[in-house]
Amino acid sequence: AGSTLAIALIVGTELVVANVGDSEVVLNRNGSAVILTTIHNMRKNESEEERVRACGGRIHHKRLGHPRYNPAFFSIAVTRSIGDLFFKTGKFTDGKDSGLIADADTRKVTLTTDDKFVIIGCDGLWDVMSYQQAIDFTEARLQEGKSCQSISEELVNEALNMGSTDNITALLITLK
Repeated sequence: AGSTLAIALIVGTELVVANVGDSEVVLNRNGSAVILTTIHNMRKNESEEERVRACGGRIHHKRLGHPRYNPAFFSIAVTRSIGDLFFKTGKFTDGKDSGLIADADTRKVTLTTDDKFVIIGCDGLWDVMSYQQAIDFTEARLQEGKSCQSISEELVNEALNMGSTDNITALLITLK
């Protein structure tokens, strides 16, 4: 199976982010959550559904269906991923386009003195915790003097406690 990704790179005063799939980057700007990435999931992004339909992809209950096999049994939630050759390679798709691509969305923002940290997380975090909840949760722990590693682990554990049943990844990067 394939993977989703989100990255953040600081170049001078610019923060450059990119993502594929349902991993996302959120910036804390003066205590408010600023979403820097575009989610590639038909349940949350109508334009991805339009893109998949336009290329002839199959959709089954807002999931990307396999172009050759029964999508009730062979479908994935994301519309962009790294890997997933079963959905991308002609050998498995009879040359039909599934709509699954690995093209990343990118964004560049100029950092300001109001920017405190970035959280990179996958859907297992964002499915149960709002962006602002994650910002507030993290801000409180930074004020207690906790480390980025410790807070990242606490975000994962909090998502579990909130009922996440998906894989959970969280990474905290402070900017000051």
